[in-house]
Amino acid sequence: MKTLFPLILFCLCCMFAHAMEQPPRAIEDIMESIIERNPEADLEQLEQQLQDLQQHPINLNTASPEQLSQLFWLTPEQQEQILLYVYHHPMQTLYELQLVPGLHDYDIRNLLPFVCLQGAAEMPSLKEAMRRARHELLLRFDARHIEQTPADPYYGQIRYSMRASDRIQLGAVLKREPGEIPNARSRYGAYVELHDIWKIRTIVAGDYRASFGLGLVMNASLPISKSFRTTQLGLEEQGLRKYSGASDDFLRGAGVTMRFGPVDVSAFYSARLPKARLWQQTAGLNMQYRSERWRVGVTAVEFWATDSVRVTPMYYNALYFRGRQQLSLSADAQYRYKRLSLLGEVAVSENERWGVAAIAGMRYAGSDYSLLLLGRYYSPYYDARYASTFGEGSRVNDESGVYIGMDISRFHHWKLNAYLDFFFFEGPKYQIREPHTWGYDLMMQALYLPSDRWDMQLRWRNKRKGSRDMYGVRWQLNNHWQSFSLRTQIDANLSRESLSPLFLPNQVTGSSSASSNAKLANLGYGVSAFEQLEYRVSKVPIVMQLRLQGFYAPTYSCRIYTYENDVLYSFSLPATYGIGARYMLNMRYQITPMIALYLRLSDTWYARQWAADHQSPTHKTDIHFLFRLRL
Repeated sequence: MKTLFPLILFCLCCMFAHAMEQPPRAIEDIMESIIERNPEADLEQLEQQLQDLQQHPINLNTASPEQLSQLFWLTPEQQEQILLYVYHHPMQTLYELQLVPGLHDYDIRNLLPFVCLQGAAEMPSLKEAMRRARHELLLRFDARHIEQTPADPYYGQIRYSMRASDRIQLGAVLKREPGEIPNARSRYGAYVELHDIWKIRTIVAGDYRASFGLGLVMNASLPISKSFRTTQLGLEEQGLRKYSGASDDFLRGAGVTMRFGPVDVSAFYSARLPKARLWQQTAGLNMQYRSERWRVGVTAVEFWATDSVRVTPMYYNALYFRGRQQLSLSADAQYRYKRLSLLGEVAVSENERWGVAAIAGMRYAGSDYSLLLLGRYYSPYYDARYASTFGEGSRVNDESGVYIGMDISRFHHWKLNAYLDFFFFEGPKYQIREPHTWGYDLMMQALYLPSDRWDMQLRWRNKRKGSRDMYGVRWQLNNHWQSFSLRTQIDANLSRESLSPLFLPNQVTGSSSASSNAKLANLGYGVSAFEQLEYRVSKVPIVMQLRLQGFYAPTYSCRIYTYENDVLYSFSLPATYGIGARYMLNMRYQITPMIALYLRLSDTWYARQWAADHQSPTHKTDIHFLFRLRL
């Protein structure tokens, strides 16, 4: 509290300064919508990709289909309409985006931070590109959960990157976790990425990631999820790309993509020693054919290790991969004809025995609506090492289901989204001990955009998984002014878990008592409300965000995820769980065009009785500081 008071006073004093234009919230909207559908995903690289794309926007007048595919929240039809519009008459101003068929106000708002307009320019030589290269050095220092780890709560990170046009990128990263003594197992690495050299489309060396097809065999990036665009699969650009994050989910070695007319051939190899001290090697090959209507590809990935992969035995992971060697093969295809798209992938993977996985879908995109029908089947024996694709579970294993999604934007100022997903598990899953269980996930959302000054969102979700029913409601109101914005959000979750006779207390005896009590259910609910103020000072290059939040979620099953802004190239996703209140203060001070400082303070207070019952500190404090130097 002593740290909070002077900073709040400073915020109030700065409000007497003049205003400047309110920045768009595109990154926050995209990140929050994806996180809510898949909170277990590693989204650090996505955050860095969006930040990097914002700092180096795409030139719409010279953009290629591969470059536009980085804007993964746009549908293929929208990307195609942008290319078609620019082909006939290059844009003179970004206001012309309103003339592109299929682009609505909401799409344009999320698009503006990542695009620009420039004249066509010749590709510079390697020597000229290196001379104009931009360098960035980041020094980060955190004190995380100070009350929980008083001995050594400090996190450190040093990151360097260099970018020479769009052809050369290189960098290095070194991090230290709280309580860690730097040694050979610490996270360190470097990367190099080259583009468009002779017939070579991409070369990566050092730390990198790979994604092909629909993710049944190789997708080390963001998984396909039930995103805010319910009819959009959500894959990023496929292929090889550098990895500059600080997590341990990456490949380390080299890869190359060669282009021979309409055919791309990618080969990659990785050898690394993760923290488990199990030497792992991976080799892969992908061939892909592209035409105006077709995209067909085949992928093969071989994984081997010095010892069997270790998995802690649990009731739900009996069929997870535990061997020393695994071969995975897949074939994928996509076909587009006017407004209709067909897509699918079939894969086999070696586990205890060969397992099969398949995913197929059909998508229809109208002028102001789109529909998606998607079916999937993942055998209980299928568990590819690097698989990550659409599903209810976080692992591509033992699941089948049907998904129906719908987007409607034909009503003036309104945008409607809805999806319904049915799924079935043959064996036990996490928090589901019974075999042969089914469930569904239903979501409906309405977004109202009457003007640039304010917008409103209302969302309702009902999910049944095993014996548990979950309900969620969100209401959000955003007010934008010239100098500041206000965001009000209320979340409510309800969890109901039915009790079968197997899990009834021991004192309940007799068939009549068991049958009557089997209808009972454990009920739990969670409520969260916050107000966030964002203010930009005109006379001083400072941007500030202050959030005050109260929550009541005594059970973990009713936790509420809320996205929070953080320092550059990072994000915060606190799971609001417990009874208490929270504040967050985020500041950015652009001292010069080359030097910037970032500071983030957050603290969570818990009710004393709840903290005592759960053996938790009464409050948790985090301090994040980052220094950025650009040359």
